[in-house]
Amino acid sequence: MTSSVKEGYKIRFVPWDPKFAPVIFEWYYDISYKLFFREMDAPYTVDDLKKFDLIMGRAGVRLFMVLDKETSTPIGMVTHYCLKGKAGVNRIGIMMDKKHQHKTYTIEALIILGDYLYNRMGFNKLVIEFLAKDSHIQRIAEKGGWKYEATLVSETVVDGVRVDEVRYYMFKDTYLELYGNYFEVLELQKSPPTPLPRQGPLSG
Repeated sequence: MTSSVKEGYKIRFVPWDPKFAPVIFEWYYDISYKLFFREMDAPYTVDDLKKFDLIMGRAGVRLFMVLDKETSTPIGMVTHYCLKGKAGVNRIGIMMDKKHQHKTYTIEALIILGDYLYNRMGFNKLVIEFLAKDSHIQRIAEKGGWKYEATLVSETVVDGVRVDEVRYYMFKDTYLELYGNYFEVLELQKSPPTPLPRQGPLSG
């Protein structure tokens, strides 16, 4: 765990390490995850992906790998990108592997990332963008307290077709209201503080 990122009940965040390149390679070429990587189309090799943090960094995107605390196995990643520094707006993305998509790992990753960006990095608003037709992710976002903000017309290309995305947002005060005591209670109980909704992947 990095010194500035808290651990959850089931997961921890770790900085990028080249040892994760084979996992990224597997996800990158798995059609199940193509929507997460929809803005990337270069034919990367495992050796290329050893510098995945630098590849993402060229676009201003930062990332953490998500590990299962019990096994220390990488099960996903989270990304964050400063959209407007002065206004404190950050765009996030979350991807979990297929085995962990319909459990509570995703919502806990959102809570950990929210704590880092709101409380450690000083952001006031987080946004997440996903395909407008993806009603499953829409339900996940709304259950997690995210609110619809806008439809982004022809914002991305999937399989050669321009498609719409939607943007959802959450302000810091909403996060604090929903999850402000999460880590305090977690430390006392050593178990999830509240029944977390079952979640899937949020990608952006």
